[in-house]
Amino acid sequence: MKKNTLTYLVIFLSLAFAGGAVGMLINNKDNLLKNKESTPTSTLSVLGEKKKTKSEYDEMASQIIACMDNRLKNEDGIYYSNLICDQNDNCDPVFSNRSSTPPIWAKFKYAKLHQDQEMFDSLLTDAKNVKDNVNTIQNVFWNCKFVAEVMDDFEILRRAGIITTKEKQLITLNLCIERNTYFYGKITEGQEKSVPDEPIQFNLQELATALENPDYQGKFVLAMEDPNFVTFLPSEYLAKYWMTHQEEDLKKSNFFFHQALELVKKQHQTMSPAYICMVGETSLDYFRLFEDKYYLELAKTLYNNTNIKPDSLKTMGILDQAVCGRFVKGMATLTKENDYYLHSNQIMTNLIQNHRDNSGCFVDGLNTSEKEVPIYANSLIVDLLLESQDE
Repeated sequence: MKKNTLTYLVIFLSLAFAGGAVGMLINNKDNLLKNKESTPTSTLSVLGEKKKTKSEYDEMASQIIACMDNRLKNEDGIYYSNLICDQNDNCDPVFSNRSSTPPIWAKFKYAKLHQDQEMFDSLLTDAKNVKDNVNTIQNVFWNCKFVAEVMDDFEILRRAGIITTKEKQLITLNLCIERNTYFYGKITEGQEKSVPDEPIQFNLQELATALENPDYQGKFVLAMEDPNFVTFLPSEYLAKYWMTHQEEDLKKSNFFFHQALELVKKQHQTMSPAYICMVGETSLDYFRLFEDKYYLELAKTLYNNTNIKPDSLKTMGILDQAVCGRFVKGMATLTKENDYYLHSNQIMTNLIQNHRDNSGCFVDGLNTSEKEVPIYANSLIVDLLLESQDE
């Protein structure tokens, strides 16, 4: 009897232990599944560490992206270049076949910083929409420049097997190399002779003197003296050169850089600050690529002798502020000089205080009878917010 009792006790304890173990395993499995759902891993981790916390500026950047997706897209998933709205927020979209690259670039900057896989998947869909629905990308703003900035990251993702070659090409070939058409990107045979083989270097003192002279007429080779077509081209061709190593692209960049500088010398008193800052940004791009300090000094000369100072902020539209914010932020990063950091912070503060709408987007003409929501400016502001410190 004692033997049987002992046997039953052993069996009972064994079953109890086994049941407890099974229960623990089930609970552990449930916990693992819950943890997996609450903290998903991102394939973007190969690009670096995830930012640990989201700042107020990061949240603003996320809201801009959501606003652009909700308000500035047509039924084919192609971004509008602008919304023009009345005081009752009735808006008419301005369609363009050249507007999708900046918001796609802005989405990637956010997705990389926060390892946001959903955002990354969204931008690939946007790029595919461009490929499927836009015949050619006609430029009056940076496209290749933005693509060049993220191309290395997309190559890392491709090599890691996270994206395919075709998915990488949705960005590199689709948004830049194969499908960009420049309105004024051709150089005639006569103009070809004036294009040097090496990057042009202006006499900086002569440049500063010309910028101080309101009557300077300048030399201009192009028939169309329109900064809208000239000032963005040098960086575009330089970006194409960086990606493809085609000497012809560098030659064209040199030529249009020369023309843009001549145009700034001639029109700087009436020219939009965004155009001046585009030329300054080109100078920084040359410095980044060739590491020649001349180009940094050239950028300083443009900054010091034109109307892009902090006291001009109140009269600037948001595209002026966004482009100049990028240029000034670049100057701060490359020179480590405090004045540029202060100016960059002033631009960001002014944008937030005077141009941020309750939709999440930044607008021109806030609290007026006609508001504009430009996608180029909003895309640039996303990047400025992500790189700023909201201390």
